Amino acid sequence: MNDPYRSIVQVSRDYITLIDADFRYVFVNKAYIRVLNRDKDKIEGHTVEEVWGKARFEGAIEIPLKRCLEGEEVHFIDEFPFGEIVKYVEVTFFPYREELKGPVTHALVVSHDISRLGELETRLMAYEFRDPATGLFNRRSLNLIIEREIQKAEIDDDSGPRVLFILVVENLSEIRRQHGSEIATHVVENTGLRIKEKLEEGDSVFRSESDELAALVVSLEHPEDAASLAEVLLATVSTPYPRGLYEIRPVCRLGIAVYPRDAGDCGTLISRAESALASARDRNVSYQFYDGDLHSKSVEKLRLVAQLRKALYEDQLELHFQPIVDVSGNIHGAEALLRWRHPDLGLLPPGRFLHLAEKTGLSLEMEKQVIFSAARHLARWKSFNIYISINLTAGMFEEPGLIEILETALSQAGGVAKDRLKLEITESDGMSNAEVTLKRMMELRARGFSIYIDDFGTGESSLRYLKDLPASVLKIDKAFVDGIEHDEKDRNFLGHIIALIKDRQRYVVVEGVESAGQAIILASLEADALQGYYFSKPVPPEKFEALLKRNAPLPE
Repeated sequence: MNDPYRSIVQVSRDYITLIDADFRYVFVNKAYIRVLNRDKDKIEGHTVEEVWGKARFEGAIEIPLKRCLEGEEVHFIDEFPFGEIVKYVEVTFFPYREELKGPVTHALVVSHDISRLGELETRLMAYEFRDPATGLFNRRSLNLIIEREIQKAEIDDDSGPRVLFILVVENLSEIRRQHGSEIATHVVENTGLRIKEKLEEGDSVFRSESDELAALVVSLEHPEDAASLAEVLLATVSTPYPRGLYEIRPVCRLGIAVYPRDAGDCGTLISRAESALASARDRNVSYQFYDGDLHSKSVEKLRLVAQLRKALYEDQLELHFQPIVDVSGNIHGAEALLRWRHPDLGLLPPGRFLHLAEKTGLSLEMEKQVIFSAARHLARWKSFNIYISINLTAGMFEEPGLIEILETALSQAGGVAKDRLKLEITESDGMSNAEVTLKRMMELRARGFSIYIDDFGTGESSLRYLKDLPASVLKIDKAFVDGIEHDEKDRNFLGHIIALIKDRQRYVVVEGVESAGQAIILASLEADALQGYYFSKPVPPEKFEALLKRNAPLPE
């Protein structure tokens, strides 16, 4: 390790060491010397086994050290005894090269003390931190768990948000007055249990006050997703309890604060969730985010989901068609692309609503509509002898009833031939579960359907699975086309990809063609078919039909 770097790591509080291929310490920083309470010369020059002992070395250190020296970055968390003190430590082994492009010569080991985190885990298991009636965490544990989650978030920069919900049973005093204190207590306890049933493993529920509950949710991908969860929780906890001839119907409100957006520490996060709850009361709404902008975005997202559900049954979703042409510009087929004709917002592209459909369970119904609509258009355009390709998500591709859905759609449309309907799945979706995907592809091919692999080349598994793919067509992504007019290396690289695909007797469609120059080059590279804005944008059915009747090469 060079001298400038030594001076930097010497002031670090982390324990930093450099270990060579013989598992011998070459360098240790001052923090490591202090925590081991040994002289420097008792560590440097000695093997890891000599310093830590044979059992500890073979049990916890040897395997990750070997993996690191083979070039892999390794992370783990474990307990390590430092004299009489046991510390909870996050350890990272970084491959170290003495020359920039040379082989790995050493392991640079950085250990970070997270003992406080381990202590919190232990304390939280104690009975004193749980409500004896429900087993839920109590108020004493709220700060501990929030602090633990904040520490985890600080260690892992890629982790999602920590969302704190504070819920109050607004009519608890009325319930207590009408039905007694014991019933009121049971309502609060059962409300907490109902909340817990709707959360994921890793989320926590607390009985924080006599009439107040809290939930710390760590399973959401995005802060705005908290709105849909709030709706679910409020619907769940508001379900009435039967009591004789009467019903007890809890009325609840929620305040929501998000780490790190609203607060950077435990105390502030709690106070801001309570502030949001107070705001919900003042505004007489069922829930409120502390961040007003986030609240607006979340509510708008929920409104769009509700409207999307309505759109499915009011014929607001429609297909547009982008021509797929041969290298002379003659139309051979089209890709069907979904659009939402929103009554207020106009024509919306799929990027505005498909992700919402997938998250809310609407995507399968939506894709069924696409299949049946595509089949009807194929029947209408039967005389033009074209095909239509439709995009399937991984969820629909793995749907057990997919083949029956496809065959029913074609049959109801008037007996459209199966080879007229092409099924597209993106490489990233398909290869995320390659074994299942390949099996389903073979099933579809055996029933007469053709498979297209969309965005080919953008995933990590392209070449590995190329020889095994039971797909007749590979669509090359636009990213490989953008530079071919001006960069010879890009042009040659794309030529090699096309040649490789055609060598495997696959048909090549190149997407994203935006200029005449690109089209000429792709023809010279022997692409089979082209698609892109140079020829035509996606157009409504009547416009596409006009292009078919025109019976002339594109562009117009």
